[in-house]
Amino acid sequence: MRKILNGMLGMLVIVGFVVLVGIAGYIETHYTMECEVVKIEGNVITLEDKVGYLWEVEDENLEMNKTYKVEFSTNDTTDRTDDKITKIK
Repeated sequence: MRKILNGMLGMLVIVGFVVLVGIAGYIETHYTMECEVVKIEGNVITLEDKVGYLWEVEDENLEMNKTYKVEFSTNDTTDRTDDKITKIK
């Protein structure tokens, strides 16, 4: 019985470690910025972040001149221009 409990505890530690590594990887490759809607043309919406970069999204229900929290993925690169918007709140 003790071997079974030790084995289960070992598995639990391994699973916990894998989850922590996954969370750390997500945090390292995602960030959030506030962006303002600066242009709406048809279904294409242009957002401007606080640095001045412009981002375009399609078919989002956003309002002109309103600020949103936008989550980005770094695509595992240091070049911000290839980052992708993953979520808008």
